Amino acid sequence: MSRQARIKNLENIEIYSVSTVVNNHEPEFTNNPQAIRWLIDVIKMFKEKYKFQIFAYQFMGTHYHILIQPNKDIADISVIMREINGEFARIFNKRMGKRGHFWKERFSHKIVKGIAHLKESFLYFLKNPVRAGMVENPMEYPFSFAQAIIGQPGYKDPEGLLDFHLLDPEVIAYVMNFINQFIEVAGNGVKEIKKVSKKLIQSMKKKYPSLDFLKCKGKHGNKYRFFSMSAKWISYYTEKWKRRDKD
Repeated sequence: MSRQARIKNLENIEIYSVSTVVNNHEPEFTNNPQAIRWLIDVIKMFKEKYKFQIFAYQFMGTHYHILIQPNKDIADISVIMREINGEFARIFNKRMGKRGHFWKERFSHKIVKGIAHLKESFLYFLKNPVRAGMVENPMEYPFSFAQAIIGQPGYKDPEGLLDFHLLDPEVIAYVMNFINQFIEVAGNGVKEIKKVSKKLIQSMKKKYPSLDFLKCKGKHGNKYRFFSMSAKWISYYTEKWKRRDKD
């Protein structure tokens, strides 16, 4: 697979915040978490076909959200979502022995323009399960793009689904800054990850000065905010970012 260049100007592209609701607001994803796995597989299949990018996702009990940038040379958002939701509904009904409409109606969407709006969209995704009363800490919710980014035990993001690393460094640092506010109280599993990733990033920041932009000011001065990430994701991001000046 060819290397993708980072997105440099968010003002000139269209990213969509998309959501689709289950018919009659039935909690199909809560009742059958395996359905989330099926939906992810469907999204991956059409991602390969239509070459769109996914920057975030959140799978709730009665609906799901994605932040998506279509490749308009291949397909627009309407074609992409019709294919994803149609194929998933067919698979779900066949495997569960059901008939009729799975989705309530056509997907809804908003166009996300610029860095400020994109930041707001990420926070909306992360806070959604908290507002719904499902968890008190957004990092305790298992079916979130945030779990894939930090490598939370118990949830594995399908390789190739997220394109979070292609975003502007300012957006990435902002999202990780928010996530880190909740890491400390999210459970021992995350704390164990931090021990491993802290050692790794300490060595990487010496080897790759380009990681300097990950510094965020806090009460005690500048700190590297990616300590919470798993070794796998730190290695992945570093490989991308150490060549950013060549993009």
